[in-house]
Amino acid sequence: MKCPNCGRPYEENETICPSCGQPLSNARYTPVDSHPSRRKKSNQEIPESGSPDGATHKSKKKGRRLLLVLLILIILAAAGAGGYFYYIHQVTGRCEDAVRQIFTMAKSMDFSSVDPAYLPEALQENPNIRDYIREYVNDTLEEYQVDGILDAAGIDIDTDELCDEILQSASYTITGTQTSYNRCTVSVHTENTDFSTLPETIAGEIENSVSGSSFWDSLRDLFSSIFSGHGHEEENEEQEDSNLFSSLYDDFRESAPMTETDGTIVFGIDHGQWTLLSMDEKLLYSYYGLSALAE
Repeated sequence: MKCPNCGRPYEENETICPSCGQPLSNARYTPVDSHPSRRKKSNQEIPESGSPDGATHKSKKKGRRLLLVLLILIILAAAGAGGYFYYIHQVTGRCEDAVRQIFTMAKSMDFSSVDPAYLPEALQENPNIRDYIREYVNDTLEEYQVDGILDAAGIDIDTDELCDEILQSASYTITGTQTSYNRCTVSVHTENTDFSTLPETIAGEIENSVSGSSFWDSLRDLFSSIFSGHGHEEENEEQEDSNLFSSLYDDFRESAPMTETDGTIVFGIDHGQWTLLSMDEKLLYSYYGLSALAE
């Protein structure tokens, strides 16, 4: 074998050409870095992708991305929850306002303009409460056979005045509201003097001739004056009539029972719109003090 540099033959065991000093092909050559510290520093500054330092850098970057995604999801969830609760608050307020409008309309005592489908069964037949009360009072007095006595005495039950009395003592209270996305249930309490018992009270007082300084004393005195032939001035009769009714209402309300009801008024989405779905009938009966309506 010859040296590839100078051509001088060399032995197999020789690793360097004795003539020119060139390393030979059968030599095991390991280049020596004259600056080992520089090589170590270079390796530290530029880590390979497979090294532990490269993996740590990728892990930190992935963690930041995950944190950002999580933060965005939290913001979206908070915005969605806030929007939902705002919607619920708005619906609740509107439903309670609608309940107030129902009882504002109730003060007119006339539901003739309301769709019968939304009215309690008794009011579907008699949407005008004043007309109903007039019929109810007259029918009850006739049933107790005292209408003729009142007619003979020249006394007429003024149903308009009676209705005004009913409204003066009527009350309602919103006791709670439960709202979901498509349904709102408003709890309501209503109460009043039970004016359903008024005609029966009149009949009972007349039949039993109750004594005492009250309307009934004045009524008997009036009967006596009529039956004895003593007349009255028209003006005196009107004043007497007024006093009779004033005493009637005072005495009646002191002893009359109360009618109270807790019920619900339900609103919901029907055909894409919020509307009244149902109303406990006894709420209106109690509000008007007419428990007989529910019978």
